[in-house]
Amino acid sequence: MFHRQISTVLVVLGVIVSTAVAQDDSTHAKLDTLVAGQKQIITMQEKIYAEVYSEPLSNRSAGLELNPAFLLLASANEAFGLSSGLQLFSIDRKAEIGFPIYYYKRSGDDPLTHMNIDMMYRRFLGKHQDGFYISLGLRYTHLKGKRETFLADYIGSSSNEIVTQNKVGAHFGIGYRYFSYSGFFWGASLYAGRYFSGDETGVTGVMSDDTKMIYDIELLKFGIAF
Repeated sequence: MFHRQISTVLVVLGVIVSTAVAQDDSTHAKLDTLVAGQKQIITMQEKIYAEVYSEPLSNRSAGLELNPAFLLLASANEAFGLSSGLQLFSIDRKAEIGFPIYYYKRSGDDPLTHMNIDMMYRRFLGKHQDGFYISLGLRYTHLKGKRETFLADYIGSSSNEIVTQNKVGAHFGIGYRYFSYSGFFWGASLYAGRYFSGDETGVTGVMSDDTKMIYDIELLKFGIAF
């Protein structure tokens, strides 16, 4: 619809310019008229595109997102997994405040509880509230599971001792957001950092959060803005 309006405006302006040129016998006047008409067309086109481009989140203040693939994969291992989050869009129209939540719980012979709660500031690099961004964040992590023994990944052994960790860290990253006019959005991100508290006691089944390092990759998070 907006592209049709743009085309209509361009055609009308083109007709006006052509008519003005045809009625003027002066070469310089013709050139001046053409230049002025082209400037008007470009200005009008940029204005229309800017208004159209900024619409997806203009009336939306928050959003919820979910990684459905993680939910399904966790259930395949007889565990419960949730990778979700709340997003705030109206605080700064060139940024996004996010509160991602990661939760994984497994029972049985190798019980494990793994929870991450983040608070992130995502600053978009363009003129509008979408596309590429850079992020800064804080993370709280809770781990509870069997203590990992030396070379456990190679010999398949772990201790029966249950250990608990509570850690706080910070991270920096990059990402991308695509927002549709219907409110549906998709995001991908990559970020890394480190923990500043807690210990490095190995917990069976945890990839990195039982060390000082923080790193995460998100590719399959989808959400709805409202």
